[in-house]
Parts: sequence; structure tokens; C-alpha cells
Amino acid sequence: MSHGVLAFQRRAARLLASDEPPALAMLDALITDGCAEALHVETEMRRLARRREELLRSLDEPDGARAVMEIGEELTVLEERLVDVRDAVGALMRRRSRQRLADFLSDR
Repeated sequence: MSHGVLAFQRRAARLLASDEPPALAMLDALITDGCAEALHVETEMRRLARRREELLRSLDEPDGARAVMEIGEELTVLEERLVDVRDAVGALMRRRSRQRLADFLSDR
């Protein structure tokens, strides 16, 4: 797992596990970071998919099939990362909604 994804997931998990009400700015920044990580993973997936397509056209090369399989494995790992990041962003967005409601009700 890339450093960026791990760092985001640690920060998200820590915030979501906390009983302290988070600042909305902190939630917004973390959600933005998560969206950036998701975009990074999606970009890497597209790059690998293009590379796999190129290799599929030349499977007669000695290591072509092995390279295609390795890329497939990398894509599987990236898909799992993307699901994890999206799940964390969704949880953060729900937490932000609850915090906004709590802030609104406390101001009344």
C-alpha cells in the first residue's frame, strides 16, 4: 500500500474512532485528501490497464504472459485500496454531516 493511502487511512481511522467532536475544517481537509488519494489510485489503475492492453497485443514475447498476470495482480491490489479509500471518505462524509447537524442544533 502506498505511503499516501496508509497515511490517509491512519488519519481517517483516528478521527473516526475519536469521541471528540472534530472541527469541520479538519474533516473537510481529510475528505479532500481522501479524494486525492482515490484519484491517484484510479490514475495508477488506468496506467496499468493501458500497459496491460499493450502487452496483450504482444503475448508472443517470452515474458509477455507473465507481465500481464503481474499487472493483473497489481490491479487487484489497487482495486482493494480504492474500495478502502472510498469507504473511509464515505464514513468521513457521514461524520461531517452529523457534526454539521450537531453544530447547527447547538447554535439554536
